[in-house]
Amino acid sequence: MTESSRPTGLNHLVINVRNMEETHRFWTEMLGFQKVGAGEFGFGEMQFYSADHGGGRLSHHDIAF
Repeated sequence: MTESSRPTGLNHLVINVRNMEETHRFWTEMLGFQKVGAGEFGFGEMQFYSADHGGGRLSHHDIAF
C-alpha cells in the first residue's frame, strides 16, 4: 500500500447550516475566522469567511455557509 499525501490546507468548503448567527459566532469567536463577504443567491443567503494567511492576510474566502 502506498502512503497518501497530506493536505496542506483547506479552501472553498461550503457547509449548509440551520442557524447563521450561531455559525457566525462559532467561526469568528471560537476559531478566529473573519467574515469577508455575504450575499443573497437564488438558493438563500451565504456568508464567506477567511482564516489569517499570515501577517493578517485574508483570502477572498476559505469557507462559506
